[in-house]
Amino acid sequence: MVLILFSNLALKGGTAINLTIFDLPRLSVDIDLDFTNHVTKDEMLIIRQKITNLLKNYLKK
Repeated sequence: MVLILFSNLALKGGTAINLTIFDLPRLSVDIDLDFTNHVTKDEMLIIRQKITNLLKNYLKK
């Protein structure tokens, strides 16, 4: 199920730069994600709901 995250989302922004290039302390603890799959709006909404459910279940643990 984690494959759905890797195949549809890209980490971006300052946190991504910090995690991959620099080791700078940052105040921000959020992450910025972009949906990268080229699909119709209806398909995107279905995938987005699956991703949301997956993340909610993971965060409940």
